[in-house]
Amino acid sequence: MENETTNHENNSSHETEIQATVEQLVQEIAEDYRNYLNFDITKEQSKYYESIEGMLTKLEEFCGLVDLIRSDTNLCLNTTLPKIQEKCIEMRHVFDRINKLVQFVEVVKRDVNIIEEKVTQAEKDVGDSIGSGLIKKLSSIVGSKKSKEKKKVEYEEPLIFNTDQYFPKNSQTLLVEQPDIVNPSPTPDIANPSASSQTDQPSSTTS
Repeated sequence: MENETTNHENNSSHETEIQATVEQLVQEIAEDYRNYLNFDITKEQSKYYESIEGMLTKLEEFCGLVDLIRSDTNLCLNTTLPKIQEKCIEMRHVFDRINKLVQFVEVVKRDVNIIEEKVTQAEKDVGDSIGSGLIKKLSSIVGSKKSKEKKKVEYEEPLIFNTDQYFPKNSQTLLVEQPDIVNPSPTPDIANPSASSQTDQPSSTTS
């Protein structure tokens, strides 16, 4: 009987210890859940809201930019482009005049080059004639044979443009509006000026 009583008491004490241990575990688990539910997410929440606000702001700016581009496109297509096209049509006349002016400048440049070559040749001829005169005097002093006289050079007037072709005397029209500038007088042969036609004599090289 005593052994049975002792075993019963031991079992009772063991069950009491197990029950106490379970209760302690339950309390610890409840405490852990309580701490989990009391977790502070304010900082993470504020960062999330700030990110959303930034995205909304950028989206609003993008929408405003799209509206601005749309309005500018309408203005460009309906107002600016027609005006530009109209001005381009008006500028065609100016472009034609510029092209004719460039052609006229080329004509003047060509004729100036011809005159420069004539002047260079004239200076050379004048220098040769002076040198030959000195040699002739020296040879007459020393009594040497007379040198053969060079053939006299005749001046041939070059064919250059006539200002009346581009600046009519009785007209206020500019030169670039004259049709003659498109087909200027033929270029004289610089190497052989005499081969050029002398029918149209120039009146002046400057206006």
